[in-house]
Order: sequence, then C-alpha cells, then structure tokens
Amino acid sequence: MKIRLYVSILVLTFLGVLPALSAGEPGNKNIPAPAPEPTWTGFYAGFNGGITWGHNNHYDFITEDDAPPFTVIGSLLGGTVGYNRQLAQQIVVGAEGDGDWADISGKSNCPLETYACSTHVGALSSIRGRIGYAKKRFLPFGTFGLGIGDFKYRTYLISSGVDFITPFTTTKEGWVIGGGAEYALPHKMTFKGEYDFYGFGNSTAPANTLEAGEGVILHSNLQVFKFGLNYRF
Repeated sequence: MKIRLYVSILVLTFLGVLPALSAGEPGNKNIPAPAPEPTWTGFYAGFNGGITWGHNNHYDFITEDDAPPFTVIGSLLGGTVGYNRQLAQQIVVGAEGDGDWADISGKSNCPLETYACSTHVGALSSIRGRIGYAKKRFLPFGTFGLGIGDFKYRTYLISSGVDFITPFTTTKEGWVIGGGAEYALPHKMTFKGEYDFYGFGNSTAPANTLEAGEGVILHSNLQVFKFGLNYRF
C-alpha cells in the first residue's frame, strides 16, 4: 500500500515538473536561430594592401646584349569597388576594379658594371571579371582582366647617380590573371586574400631616352599577393 502511494506521488510529481522543464528548456526558447546564409548579390567597396615582386629586363643598352634580368619588390595600398551577381547553383559572377599606390623597385648592372638599370612602379590598378562558387559564407573565385601600371625606367652612372641621358616614364597596359577566396563576416563585411599575376610584356623606350640613338626594349611582369576588407551595400 505504501509502495503504491509512493509511486503515485512520484508519477504526479513527474507530471507536474515535466511541463515546467519543457517550458524553460533552452533548446526551445533561448538558443537563437542559425544566421541565414549571405547573398553575394550587390555592390561592394573597400580597401586592399599587400606585397608584390616581379622581374624586369632592359635590352640593348650601350651594347647589343641583354642586361641581366633583375627582381623588383615592394608594397601597395589602395581601394576596391565591385559588383557581384549570385546565380543558381551558388555560381557568383561579377566585375571588380582596384587602384593602388605602389612602391615597387629594383636595379641591376646593364650590362656594363659602371652603369645601373632601375625600374620603379608608382601605381598599379586593374579592371577584372570574377567568377566563383559560394559555399555558405565562403567564396573561392578566379579572376581575369586588364592590368595597368605606372613605370619609371632609368639608366645611370653608379658612381654619381647621374642619368645616362634621361629617364623614361610610361603607363603600361597588360593582362592580369589570378584567384583567391572571400569570407563573409558579420555586419555586411567580407575579408579576402588574393594572388594576381600581371603580364606587361615588351615595350620600347624611344631613342635618346635610355640610350643615345637607339630604342631600348623593356620587359616587365609582376606578382601580387594582397588582402582586402570590403563592405557589401
């Protein structure tokens, strides 16, 4: 008889406590719903910065020999604007432009030991298409387009730093190809890392600039690794 009484009390107590536990259970009320996946469609703007390195060559200075190729290295910092459109199956296409102040330079003997060839890049920009595949907040992408750089070439006496004739300054256009990944942060921000290769090919400095009486063939390419922070409007 006492056992039945105890069982009845336990059952009634359990039935009374269970609704209270259910009502206050964190899983039903207090755990927030998962954040919705971001949409990549829309305009964005931000800033970027990074490091760059590459190779340059000045051909046919003083003699008809190649100057030894030399390395240029430096940094860049600037802004980015772009637009994305997210299609079916998580495909994202878009266009992006960036403009950067740059300080990229290098030099080498060319080819006589008493002279030096130098290259300095003061600005670097690009206009590119992008295509990527959105995976929740993660967007790996590839990119291809037009690259533009402001170059200054010099040939000068190493002993005095005096230019042989006159420097040659030009804005060069080439192609750029690369890829990277972008991650959607809270508050409409995104963070990205990107690698790009700029191929500027050959150009010719006019006669009587880097060399008296003859033109000089100039070859340049650059590799850029940069990070960026963008805001999606």
